[in-house]
Amino acid sequence: MQTSVSLAGLSARPFLLTGDRIAPFDEPYFSSREVRVRRADRTLEMRLRFDRVADAGPVRAAIEPGGVVAEMVDDPEFDPEETYVTLWVCADAIDGYRMVSEYLKSRGVRYTWTTDVDEPWVASPESAEYEAWGYESR
Repeated sequence: MQTSVSLAGLSARPFLLTGDRIAPFDEPYFSSREVRVRRADRTLEMRLRFDRVADAGPVRAAIEPGGVVAEMVDDPEFDPEETYVTLWVCADAIDGYRMVSEYLKSRGVRYTWTTDVDEPWVASPESAEYEAWGYESR
């Protein structure tokens, strides 16, 4: 059975899954800095570049009591009616994705996923993710 829900108006909490590791998209796991990017029309603009600098440990530990995902879900401030989880899944992290998605389903937390690679990237204000994930233009 396929289920779809609207995520419009909800806040996203992204996590990168790579190998058997997980990293919340937040400090101290990711850092950001402004970089100049040359546009197709040859003009320069400032954008944010994101680099993963650490991870929060094994995926299995993240969903156990005290782990980063479990702590987020158990936090009294976390409202599953207002927030969903975005999982960025690297090709070598399918087993971790299964563990986290089953955990989120068991806790009634909405989630979405996309494929990804574990490398630095530059946010584009034109991308849907830019606004949906709370980035701000400078």
